[in-house]
Amino acid sequence: MSDADMAVMPRIRRDDDIFLVSFPRSGNTWVSFMLANIMIEKLELDVRVNLFNIHGFVPDIHQGQDIPEHTGFFPFKRIIKSHAEFTPDYKNIIYLTRDPRSVMASYHVFLTKLGFVDMSVSEFIRNPSVGIEAWVRHVDGWMNQPVPGTRIRLFSYESFLSDFAGNVQELAFLLGFTLNGEQVDRITDRCSFAHMKELEKTTASLANVRHDKQFAFVRQGSSSSWDDTICEEDIAYIREVAGEWMDRYDYA
Repeated sequence: MSDADMAVMPRIRRDDDIFLVSFPRSGNTWVSFMLANIMIEKLELDVRVNLFNIHGFVPDIHQGQDIPEHTGFFPFKRIIKSHAEFTPDYKNIIYLTRDPRSVMASYHVFLTKLGFVDMSVSEFIRNPSVGIEAWVRHVDGWMNQPVPGTRIRLFSYESFLSDFAGNVQELAFLLGFTLNGEQVDRITDRCSFAHMKELEKTTASLANVRHDKQFAFVRQGSSSSWDDTICEEDIAYIREVAGEWMDRYDYA
């Protein structure tokens, strides 16, 4: 196993680990909130998910490999968040995709506000490390690597926008649960973008940091957030590089 593969595996491994995988800014945190709220409903936990405790439900492998064998909130199965490119060591995967035009717009804002990049959105899209080539490499790696014994369930960000309840039921089924209507309604409310934006403000307040509306981790929650950000020439370039996958996932 390469050093890169080692870095995206927990030190204590379990055969039944489920990895929630996506390219950055594809909705991974949103789906983590859904999964955490499914756990709360089925385990009847007296706790609410926020940006402080979310990693107690869905640990992030990029924040550390020392993940307990049994997480405190969900003792019988671990769900681990990851943005890793393909690794054969992930055996049970929930893979989340999103329209690459929205991903590029959101990721550029995110990394720019963090100070990690200093380039125009056009330059960003054409950068092989973070731009559309990186998105294609990520999706292609996970979708086109036949590894015996690997189980991948594909969801799209847009599918949650169009049928939130149905997709949450599917997530619950993957965990061995079924949800009744009242449970789905509560999860819908707790995972709404309005509620999550309020959580982000509250988290910033409790951490005694300024909440910058221009740098909100929870952003628009729309299916076409590139409209005011990416020019037609850049959209054409994205289409040129990622057209095969855009057609496959109906990103017209």
